[in-house]
Amino acid sequence: MPGACGQRLLFSGAAQRVLAYLAVHDAAGRAELAGVLWPDLPQSRAQSDLRTALWRLRRVSRDFAETSGDVLYLHEHVAVDLRDVATWAAAAISPSVAARPAARARSPLGWSTWFGRVRFR
Repeated sequence: MPGACGQRLLFSGAAQRVLAYLAVHDAAGRAELAGVLWPDLPQSRAQSDLRTALWRLRRVSRDFAETSGDVLYLHEHVAVDLRDVATWAAAAISPSVAARPAARARSPLGWSTWFGRVRFR
């Protein structure tokens, strides 16, 4: 993933999964995210693995994920191609729907619902 100055940033696999989930779902609580990314582990271990993934992510760059209390989300400047495609698709399907801000925030084709079922491994 390119950084702000064009340098290549290398994230751990777990950090990549965190970023991918947040890119699709916009935000997630820590318990939810840990349970989705490490479903085979006890919740306490999954949350420990999430803390490690976030620590590793922040060692590379603090410019991608943010927290507010128990909620994680992508920094506002992070561009997500899926959102651009969803906005384009909504405009192609119904220009009046795509003009509403709420329509831009979620996938008009149900991709986030489908993607939420994809197992992050």
